[in-house]
Amino acid sequence: MPSYKALSNLGAPIFLSLGSATVMSTISGIFLARLGTDYIAAAGIVMIIFSVAVVFIVGVVGGIEYWTASFIGSGRESDIPTYFLTACGISLFLSSVFLILSVAALSYMAVRFTPTGLSFEMLIKYGYLTFFGYFAIGLQTVGRQILQIMGKGRSVSLIICLGCVLLIFVYSFIFSNYIGLPAESKLYYSAIALLVIRIIMAGSTLVLVHRSMKDVGKRKLSSSAFIDILRVGVPFGMMGVLEVGVFSLYAYLATFMGTASLAAHHIATSFVTAVFVLPSTLGVLSTIWIGYAFGRRDFPDILVRYKALERLAFWGAVSITVLIIVFREAIGSFWTDDPVVLEVLLSVLFVAAAFQMFDWFNIFLAGCFRGLGNTAIPALANALGHWAVGVPSAVILSSYFDFGVSGLWWGVLIGLLFSSGLAFVLFNRELRRINSFTAIAL
Repeated sequence: MPSYKALSNLGAPIFLSLGSATVMSTISGIFLARLGTDYIAAAGIVMIIFSVAVVFIVGVVGGIEYWTASFIGSGRESDIPTYFLTACGISLFLSSVFLILSVAALSYMAVRFTPTGLSFEMLIKYGYLTFFGYFAIGLQTVGRQILQIMGKGRSVSLIICLGCVLLIFVYSFIFSNYIGLPAESKLYYSAIALLVIRIIMAGSTLVLVHRSMKDVGKRKLSSSAFIDILRVGVPFGMMGVLEVGVFSLYAYLATFMGTASLAAHHIATSFVTAVFVLPSTLGVLSTIWIGYAFGRRDFPDILVRYKALERLAFWGAVSITVLIIVFREAIGSFWTDDPVVLEVLLSVLFVAAAFQMFDWFNIFLAGCFRGLGNTAIPALANALGHWAVGVPSAVILSSYFDFGVSGLWWGVLIGLLFSSGLAFVLFNRELRRINSFTAIAL
């Protein structure tokens, strides 16, 4: 039976890793904002393409997470090096494919949407440098997940935290008035700096993996490992793409609702993204903890672990909901002092607080399913919830019932309610099936 102390020891490094990655993106956004509207717009064009590709790559190679936990649980640690090498190969292949696709997409978009204060050539250069980050991010994800599951997540957290500190130091130098670089040069060198730091972080992580698996087993590419990782990873990657896609759609719809609504939507999205690190940590924990037991085929322990994680999900969601409702005025005032934007933002934050329970359970249940090696069900539940239920609800509420931008967020809530409810029903059906197997075995 897992103890909450063991869960916290495993979860703390995961939280630091995920949180630091979010901080790194925030740091880049803060410094780029100093360059002015044209450069923020340029970064936004690149990030539309970049975010979709990264979510898919990270989701697919994330299939290694289930297999590593399963191998440790079943005592088959010697298989981990083969799956690690195969996952690295998948990551490099997907990064190459998305690099080509991203360059083509950016070239198409840049012709039509290049900001007036930025040259077409500089936008393309910035995009190229950003897209090469796919290779580092994919490889680091593979290494990070293996080390976290092997109980060496603190080393990964340290690497990422040091990367954030280094990024702040380098950006402070590049963007300082002391060296007097023109704005386009600052954009260019900031992209180089971020890429180099990502490469250093990925290389350091892979070195740690190499040392950790030095005596575990032989490394070789395997077609069966390739199929296994894709079987678990592809649905999870698609799940991430669909979620990013729906928020991109809502951001587009918010542009038709006025400046104040758009600003409030952007701020709320940034805040919710930061808070999302908490349920994401629980989702990873669920995959690892359920995966350990499933690897041993210890079905009674799966039930025990699920109930313990379920309590964490419930009380975590309750805590965050209460905190957002109580402090939403302080949160809003921290982001903006514009009274019109603040009024809209407070109504959006109330909805964001209301859907925390559904969001936490959605991520928690997706992690549990992944721990059982089943990512198709949560991917389907999310697709139906966000796109078949959430998007129509958002459009109807925001357009026909005059909810404005809050209607978009009520659409998120309704979509999460559907997807988390469906996932809850289906996972509990899976638990009953597992329980019947246990009864037969006894």
